[in-house]
Amino acid sequence: MLLYRFDNTDAYPVLESLTSARGPVTIRVDRESGASCLRLEAKRHKRDPAEVVIALALPWRSIGGDLQQFLLDVDGDASGCRLTLEAADAVGNPFFYEFGAVDFAGWRTCKADARTPSKPRGMQRGMAEAAICFPLQLHRLSLSMGADCSAVNVAFRNLVVTGDVHDAPSGIARDDA
Repeated sequence: MLLYRFDNTDAYPVLESLTSARGPVTIRVDRESGASCLRLEAKRHKRDPAEVVIALALPWRSIGGDLQQFLLDVDGDASGCRLTLEAADAVGNPFFYEFGAVDFAGWRTCKADARTPSKPRGMQRGMAEAAICFPLQLHRLSLSMGADCSAVNVAFRNLVVTGDVHDAPSGIARDDA
């Protein structure tokens, strides 16, 4: 199921409050490669922290069903930056899906296991891992630049989820009892 087609800068803004980059972050639609894609460019600034995070807002979309994999089409720059899809379930628990490092140049489909989210940063040892209470609400795509990454120039075309998946009504579950 196609979740997002990255072809409109207004639909996928950089979330300034969640972005730690001090230098400019440029986002534009790139139509040179035939199909439209969203290109993100950033250079490390001397005042940046060791890890720079750039967060793109996703239009909220809620999905349910038997999710298998998230597939993200990426035009890589071999920078080593890391890509993460962020979501919340119906009770507000955060879930993170890691696509891994962009250690390649050119177009590639990056995969994240939709059945096994990554542990969020800062999760303490011994904390119980929460089961997903569907629907899962997708809301952010983050790019992390490690200390050894001086610049990024990556593009995104499509985000797809595989499995027996359907759109679901969004909203946080409440306990009215």
